[in-house]
Amino acid sequence: MKYLIIGLLVAIGFSFIVDGILFSSKKPELPSQGLSFSVQNSLAKEQYPAELTLPSSQTTQTTNQGPELKKEEKFTFPSSFATKVLIVNFWANWCKYCLDEMPSLNQFYNTYKSKGVDVWAINLDSPENRQKAFQKQEKLGISFPLLAPKATDLETNDYLKTSTLPVTFIYQISSTGLILKEKIRGTIDFQEDTFIQKIESLLR
Repeated sequence: MKYLIIGLLVAIGFSFIVDGILFSSKKPELPSQGLSFSVQNSLAKEQYPAELTLPSSQTTQTTNQGPELKKEEKFTFPSSFATKVLIVNFWANWCKYCLDEMPSLNQFYNTYKSKGVDVWAINLDSPENRQKAFQKQEKLGISFPLLAPKATDLETNDYLKTSTLPVTFIYQISSTGLILKEKIRGTIDFQEDTFIQKIESLLR
């Protein structure tokens, strides 16, 4: 009986440790510091600057709808359309589910970019493995920005740390700023009716 109790206590303690590992890297809604990413794919380079910047949580204000970006914060978007929705997708070359959803995301982007939707795909591979990932997506003709974070940011910024891939953030951009509307863990069919309806409701 004594050994059974000890075993149970050890198991419970281990489960707390595991939970701590899984959830200590909970991804915040915005980075703690502004993050800059270099655009890697040629099709996106034709439309975007060489570097895109995501604002930090330190530049947000809280409202009854959630955190909003202060008006003075700057975004880098194409000048050809007014962006209303920003989708940030986190992926890696080793993640099969990430690669599976790329064609669907690309098709969605090509349909909705002129309607006010922008897509940023942030790669979380290590710098030494990153080039292979971008080359693979280049061959598929991905036209939304495939972004590489700085190596130091990849190591230190909690916004770039996650226990699950893929992860997708949906932000709404309004006259008052940036609002996180939804965080989705796991594979998405970006052509699925429910997802399309959700995005179209944010564009109204």
